[in-house]
Amino acid sequence: MIVDRRTNFPPNIQASYRSHEETALRYAEREDYSAAEREYRTLLLAIMEAQGQTIRYHKGGPYHQIGYYLFLQRKNDEARSYFLYAFIEDCTTLDDFPNLPAFKNLNGVYQISYQDLRALFDKVRHDYHTAVPLNPEAYLKAYLDSGSRIE
Repeated sequence: MIVDRRTNFPPNIQASYRSHEETALRYAEREDYSAAEREYRTLLLAIMEAQGQTIRYHKGGPYHQIGYYLFLQRKNDEARSYFLYAFIEDCTTLDDFPNLPAFKNLNGVYQISYQDLRALFDKVRHDYHTAVPLNPEAYLKAYLDSGSRIE
């Protein structure tokens, strides 16, 4: 059974989160978006390792920030993927569909239809009750491989 801890990170991850966020912000202030992205990738990896296969931590923030910094580097396709991963994380944790942080980027910037995002939201929420998605990257791949679309 998977325990959903949401953002109740252990102390070492909390400290790492703050440290990586602060460092990423300093890089961003110097417009070194690649370095800021790396900080969030390192943080994401630490969270994924801490959660293992029995605990789920909310990873929407790091996924969203990686997408943001990729977008600032004009890596739009890769950024879109990371915003989708953030969206899946948000769907797992939050209920307010049209106000989810990643929804605004996916619908507004990437012009992904409301209907396609709503279908993904509903699928994640349904699946959450049977199997908590631990890895949004694998979840998105399985979702698209099943014939679902995001346009």
